[in-house]
Amino acid sequence: VRIMLKAAVDSIKANYNASPYYQLGFYHEQVDLPGLGPIKLNEGVLRVERFPDLKEKIEKVKLLRGRRIEWKGQTNKINGWGFQNGTQLVCRSLETGIPDFLEKKQMKKYDFRIDSLMTEYEDLPLFIIHFWPLQKGKKGGKEGTIYLEPETKAIVKIQYKMVEKSVNELLDRKIGPVKVDGKSAEMVFQYRKFKDKWSLQESKAIFSVNFEDNLDKKYNINTNIMMRYVAFENLKLMKSAIYDNEILTSTNNFIATNSVNSEYWLPYIYLPNTTEASKLSNILR
Repeated sequence: VRIMLKAAVDSIKANYNASPYYQLGFYHEQVDLPGLGPIKLNEGVLRVERFPDLKEKIEKVKLLRGRRIEWKGQTNKINGWGFQNGTQLVCRSLETGIPDFLEKKQMKKYDFRIDSLMTEYEDLPLFIIHFWPLQKGKKGGKEGTIYLEPETKAIVKIQYKMVEKSVNELLDRKIGPVKVDGKSAEMVFQYRKFKDKWSLQESKAIFSVNFEDNLDKKYNINTNIMMRYVAFENLKLMKSAIYDNEILTSTNNFIATNSVNSEYWLPYIYLPNTTEASKLSNILR
């Protein structure tokens, strides 16, 4: 299995875009409280530029259009903590950065097992490879599954959970009136073939986080936070169209609105409203 995975890493340049390209995609960020459902949504259309040919492979993300829908009476419970830049998590693609558990030195710290049965994705047979850290409770440790196309050695899907000790490394835990404690984190990256190259199609990060009032202990609540990216266009990139001052550094400053009018997404009017956005908008109105 290790030999197969090393071959997959060595085949990234052949299986994925090796020259600059950009994607247009939809980004969705959501906070749920138990019994209430969504209380805060950030949604936007992104331009993601990738430069896999550079020595220091980089990705640039620009917000083309975005909105925030927020139930302020409920989001007060999570004051003192803001969304980090979730696009750094869910827009990352294999050709510009492989997961740490596939790096040569880190692979020695993991065990791998291949299933005896294969699965299918769009008529392609795939190997199912499970992995987990050899050292229980390893800092930054991940446990999950890799789906591998045997002929080209292309990685088609990666999904994993982080060990509990590592979840807080991904959270913005600013010191304030609210104590933030990460309980679990799950990541999914799905690739799809486009003109003979595999490209990131959809990704998702799901966190379970506990918020506790540090001052007078009024509340202690478990909250679900979800970040999702779906690409809907892949195009060759001749020259970057994102200036340094346009690079998205935070998803906490989207324009506040209670409206879910479809015209908001012009010229991307083919984007339907998410169920969560419609539900929250109705509650607020």
